Amino acid sequence: MHIFTHSYSKLLYLLIIILIPQFGSSKSIIDSLRIELKDAKSIHDEINTLLIIGTRYCDINTDSAIAFINKAENKLNENPDPFLFGEYHKAYGMYLKRTNKYNSAITEYKTAITYFAELDSTFYIAFLYNYIATSFKELIEYDSALLYFQLSTQLTDTIKNPSLQAANYNNLALVFDQMDQQDKALINYFKALTIFRRLNKFKQAAVTLNNIGILNLDIGNIEKAIVYFEEAISNSKKSEDVYNLCLCYNNIGTAYKNLSDYNKAKYYLMEAYRLSERAGFMEFVAQSSANLGVLYEHILDYDSALLFYNKSLNICEEIGIIHGEIINDINVGNIYMNMGQYEDAEKSLLMAIDLSETHNINSFLTDIYRSLFESYQLSGNYKKSVDYFRLYDALKDSLDIIERTRQLNELQTKYETEQKDLENLQLRDKNKINELIIMRQRVVMGTISLIIILTIAIIILLIRAKSTRKRRIALLEEKNEQIEDKSLQLKASNETKDKLFSIIAHDLRSPFNSLLGFASLLDEDVNSGDYSNIKTYSKQLVNASESAYELVDNLLGWARLQQAMIKPSITEISLNELCNNTIKTLLPKANQKQITIKVSIDSSIKANCDSNMLMVVLRNLLSNAIKFTQKMGIVEVGCNVKTNHYELFVKDNGYGIDKELKNNLFKNINGVSTSGTDGERGSGLGLLLVKDFIDKLGGEVWVESKPNEGSTFCFTIPK
Repeated sequence: MHIFTHSYSKLLYLLIIILIPQFGSSKSIIDSLRIELKDAKSIHDEINTLLIIGTRYCDINTDSAIAFINKAENKLNENPDPFLFGEYHKAYGMYLKRTNKYNSAITEYKTAITYFAELDSTFYIAFLYNYIATSFKELIEYDSALLYFQLSTQLTDTIKNPSLQAANYNNLALVFDQMDQQDKALINYFKALTIFRRLNKFKQAAVTLNNIGILNLDIGNIEKAIVYFEEAISNSKKSEDVYNLCLCYNNIGTAYKNLSDYNKAKYYLMEAYRLSERAGFMEFVAQSSANLGVLYEHILDYDSALLFYNKSLNICEEIGIIHGEIINDINVGNIYMNMGQYEDAEKSLLMAIDLSETHNINSFLTDIYRSLFESYQLSGNYKKSVDYFRLYDALKDSLDIIERTRQLNELQTKYETEQKDLENLQLRDKNKINELIIMRQRVVMGTISLIIILTIAIIILLIRAKSTRKRRIALLEEKNEQIEDKSLQLKASNETKDKLFSIIAHDLRSPFNSLLGFASLLDEDVNSGDYSNIKTYSKQLVNASESAYELVDNLLGWARLQQAMIKPSITEISLNELCNNTIKTLLPKANQKQITIKVSIDSSIKANCDSNMLMVVLRNLLSNAIKFTQKMGIVEVGCNVKTNHYELFVKDNGYGIDKELKNNLFKNINGVSTSGTDGERGSGLGLLLVKDFIDKLGGEVWVESKPNEGSTFCFTIPK
């Protein structure tokens, strides 16, 4: 049984490289940060230090981590700061990721990106893309993981951060490896290794070398794998990285075992065992013990093998490694079977079945069933042996089933051929006796057969001709339908393209013209020493920037939706929490117009919905409400609980919408665009995006409004 050794070690090296930005002596860093916290000279420094401490604690104690992060949030709400809001969402995302809430972590990271995008902080966005990618990888959504690693790499090229760039290459390689694309994995590993070597990053280089060694071990290049493991060990010693050194010792020990060099295998595995036990890395103690058990089983030292398997089993039970428990139970059962202790073997193997079924891990059942039927057969319990053989046989690989079926068919064909040969001999004797009778019958039967054959042939030709004609007609109709469908698709595609070009040429040009114009005026005034208009020009620059960002964000979302790239990912969410998180991103815009946003949603209301889609819907509706509400106005967000759905609404006390405009809000691709109370411009895409997202979520959207009485945008989502 080598599954535990191989898959488990791979899991550990994945975690190490993902945590490169945070991994290290977190405890000593936290101690120094606590001193900085006491000496903080401003509330900004205090909040920032609290968030850094919370992030560092994510590697050590998640309870302490969330305590510091929550404390920072409370102070931040009293002292708002866009940069620190971005840092808060990033830190909270790290906490959620450490507690395996990957979807929620992704939401927090994306919220952080909105803040850093407003501040043009490319450096932070590159790291956040990396964090999002690692979360998608843990969710086994490899396509999304690749996308965000590549986005992070592109930004990293821009900001010239070689360490993050190398980490992205290594992580891309890990994803390609798990997708069984080893050629692409190797290319990215070597890109990462080249950078780490150039920067003398021995610790990170050791991780990448170890990964390359494991890949070579996977494809059977054992000697080459050992070369990389040895270099990884050398780099781990230079960087004093005990964690990765334990992993490398385990892997090189496994490689020597596969070469049947048991002395070297034992040396390295014992080194891994002793080193990990001293360092308190219990997962490595479990791994090393299991590997030593495999080694001693190979050399038929069953007592030693049993000792190490049980050691590994006890640790797996203590720290909750279910796969490790199952594999060790199987290994212990096989050892007992080899020792002739069949009752003990049965007990261990049945325990492995119970764990597999309880945790819905079916990949080990074939091995367990095979061991059980062999054990029962050896002990003389043939009934149970047959029962488990049938279970084993039913789960065997389909190729084995095909091969067995082929062999049975060959035997059956041989038998039938022999029977026919025997029958032919008997018929030959009878033919000699009845030769004259048969000759007379042949003349009659030949004539009748010829008539029947000709008749059947004519009928078949007529039927085929008719059938061919029907098929051709059906094929032509199908082709016509396909041509018509393609024509409609092309028409819709051209309309979409024309709309996008129109918005880019007109609506997107307007805010950028404003940006360039006011930036030019501001530059002229500053050069001439006239500072009286700076506040006015700055405000106009902010408005133009927000308009351009909102338009680009909606353009990208709508284009992805048209290309069917967005699919709902349903999770349970708190509507109150999601709404508050959305409002945080719009507070600067609301505060600028002194608009109050009220939330009247009970915190106990939970909905099964795609949080990202719902956040886009709320952000667009709230942005519209702020846009069309006068200064000192009020915007309210609420939820009415219905029998089968939730009805959410965004209400403002702006100047409302006339009947003709209201009827065209959600109708077609051309959208509806009007200026806001401060002259804000839009493309009309926001409401179209809202309509498409709500349709995908299975709900409805409408507006209730009268001129000068405000507007209420309502939408439903299923419970």
